[in-house]
Amino acid sequence: MSIPQKVKAVEAVFHALEGELRQFQNQTPLRCLTGCGECCKKPDIEATVLEMIPLAYHWYQTGTAEAWLDRLETSDADPLCKLFNPFGTLQGKGNCEHYAYRGLVCRLFGFAANLNKYGKPLLATCKLLKEEKAEAYQQTQAWIDAGGRVPMIRDYYMKLYAIDPTLSEQRHPINTAIRLALEKVLLYYYYQTPKAS
Repeated sequence: MSIPQKVKAVEAVFHALEGELRQFQNQTPLRCLTGCGECCKKPDIEATVLEMIPLAYHWYQTGTAEAWLDRLETSDADPLCKLFNPFGTLQGKGNCEHYAYRGLVCRLFGFAANLNKYGKPLLATCKLLKEEKAEAYQQTQAWIDAGGRVPMIRDYYMKLYAIDPTLSEQRHPINTAIRLALEKVLLYYYYQTPKAS
């Protein structure tokens, strides 16, 4: 499968998730805290290479891929996601510089579930929501316990695995995943572009 085909396939998964998340949010009271961005400040966020391919492809298409690759290669000391802008909310979309191209991990967190040891869906969300919006969190978990449909994290990662097992089987620190995706895209186009004689 070519890079453009992979991008379309991953974006189709993201689109399906957005629809499911909208339904979930329409039926539950849980919402992120306005302008928060605390989840982006975790130094141990991990992602697969495949979920970052649409972002890398976007950078290639806009001519910014080389600059981003340099930025990612020269700033390994800071484990925070390089897309995170700590200086405020961007375009009403939180603190992500490339919100439309964020990875699956970012799309799922807060409003999706994992199965607990009893096989029951347990909402995977942040400590702030559990504490500052405790009532909404408890109502939402009760709604899930009563059979309400919640996006399942494993289901969406399996959808990515079906697209490309190699690029989706291993999780990396977020910046490493972005860099590896960028290298994949650049390598693909390096060999696609006719060389001048």
